[in-house]
Amino acid sequence: MCRALYVQSVRRMVGYTVRAAEPGDCEDIMRMIKELAEFEKLPDQVKTSADVLRRDGFEEPSPLFKCLVAELEEKDREDGGPAIVGFALSYFIYSTWKGRALYLEDLYVMPAFRGKGIGSTLFVAVAKSCMDLGCCHLQLSCLDWNSPAISFYMSRGALNLSKEEGWRMFRFPPDVLYRTTKARMGDPGVPQVFPKCSPSVPQGSHSPEKVYLIIMTVVCSPSVPQVAVHSGASPASSVRRLMILGSACVFLYWRLDALDTLGLVVPLLVSLCLCEQQPVRDTGFMDRFVTTAVWCAGAISAHGARLPVKLKSANSPSPW
Repeated sequence: MCRALYVQSVRRMVGYTVRAAEPGDCEDIMRMIKELAEFEKLPDQVKTSADVLRRDGFEEPSPLFKCLVAELEEKDREDGGPAIVGFALSYFIYSTWKGRALYLEDLYVMPAFRGKGIGSTLFVAVAKSCMDLGCCHLQLSCLDWNSPAISFYMSRGALNLSKEEGWRMFRFPPDVLYRTTKARMGDPGVPQVFPKCSPSVPQGSHSPEKVYLIIMTVVCSPSVPQVAVHSGASPASSVRRLMILGSACVFLYWRLDALDTLGLVVPLLVSLCLCEQQPVRDTGFMDRFVTTAVWCAGAISAHGARLPVKLKSANSPSPW
């Protein structure tokens, strides 16, 4: 009797509505994305934000994804608890064999509200959208250890393509893409097929890294003449050192949207190389070098940068 009452209490029916997401839902969607990443043991992979979701899903002329949310009815909301307890995010992909298809990126329901049919309702709504949009199939991926999710999809007729057709999923992370493309930057044989995506930082403003780099350049710049004229350096050597530091600063300033951690470390290394050419008695230059190092450390800490190098464009929307 007690067991029956417990099960009945846990599986108490709740009132909810599945509807299309709105811009104001992005904070709740982002919260659940982080919860899902924690469950999948990949919390450090989350680089997006509610603002990016709002931009890509609601402010772009052609939204990059569609999202459904499950919202509790007023009577079933706990005091101070969330109203949005589940979501399903999908977007178009294209099969050269069959045409347009829909990819289900995430389907998530908060643990406290599972077993109440919310996940099934979200999935049915996505399946109906897939058919209404004339898609050839609905596709998704699932971690191999996530048995509940695998059972959920298999019980609804999903085909395991890894077993039946031998497909394997591959991914090129941003740093690999950069290494792949940088050797042919400016090559006329490599066309610019898609327009560049809008930056994460609004036009007319500077990212924290750019601000720090500007400050570091100003701090370092008085040291260049000192290095150039010290110890009877030749004019050619002075010009060469000046060009090295200037070129590095200019290049990194324009490329800092693409290079994250590396853009902060390289100026420090350049300063170190200059410092090696300078006698220790030049305390002015050493002070500036230490200051530069402090600015680098501050920039890395403020931005939360992590090695290895990652591209700023990791948050940029896909053309699809």
